Amino acid sequence: MSLLAETNGREVTSWIPLTSVFKPSPGCESVFRLNGPSLVAFDPGYGLDINTGVKCAPSAVTTWWEQARLGVGGDDHTALSIQPLTCPDLWTTVATFTKNTSTTQIMCCPSGYSNQRSTSGPVNGNCISSISRGMVLTYASTASTASTDWSIVTTTMSASSSVGAIAVVGFNVARVSPSSTSSPASSLASPTSSPPSSPSPSFPVESSSTKPPAEDSMSTGIKVGIGLGVTLGMIGIIALIFAIIMLRRRSQSKSRSFDGAVLVPASDSGHKPIGGVHQDPQEYRYPLYELHGNYQPHELPPGEARSPVEIGNEGG
Repeated sequence: MSLLAETNGREVTSWIPLTSVFKPSPGCESVFRLNGPSLVAFDPGYGLDINTGVKCAPSAVTTWWEQARLGVGGDDHTALSIQPLTCPDLWTTVATFTKNTSTTQIMCCPSGYSNQRSTSGPVNGNCISSISRGMVLTYASTASTASTDWSIVTTTMSASSSVGAIAVVGFNVARVSPSSTSSPASSLASPTSSPPSSPSPSFPVESSSTKPPAEDSMSTGIKVGIGLGVTLGMIGIIALIFAIIMLRRRSQSKSRSFDGAVLVPASDSGHKPIGGVHQDPQEYRYPLYELHGNYQPHELPPGEARSPVEIGNEGG
């Protein structure tokens, strides 16, 4: 299945799949190419320029690595990258970078090579292997004035050093299986199967007989809330009526007590005797009024009624 191209800014990336395990030709671990000042093994360009019978890299890697030479990338803003990626036989994953929640960048190196200079972020660095003094190496080289005139050179290392290998770098994307994203009904039938002539018993057809009654469409929580609200409302109404009745009774009781109110001296209740006509309001059981100044009560003739008057503040 071909993957859709991805656009990042002005660059469009097309994908080359590498899904099978590639097995390099025998002896690729000792086939070197002089690349600038360095000796490099597993160079995809070796099979293009030097010996077409040597295949040290899969075709997808050759296309990816040599895309500028092969002209398969299209215009200047189109790039090729590997996705999905399966490391070649006897190669190991030496670095990974999580691009997002589903995409991981991977770097593979041949056996005996490692990425010792990798830093954080996207995959970087090179596949490096150490060589010791006295080792005999064979490599392909060209003169600076004749880039296509290759010759095979053998050399003996005079000191310990290192050689490189072309890494295989690509991406793997975690894909959700169709069964977890499709609806239950669509996952039951394949695209080539015809629809059943009658509904399956496990998927009943919606009809009036299968619809829930209108009164049952209300959830239990709503029913409980309505019942509780009605109950609290009734309790509130009863409490309001009761409060009104009590207030009326209290008002009537106060009016009757004011009509025939009598201040009872504290001496009647066993407190100290009252001296003089001025009384301290604290000496009364019911301190309704405070008397100021001197006030001498007068006896009324028998049978004569007198309406209540307000006592003035004399001398105050």
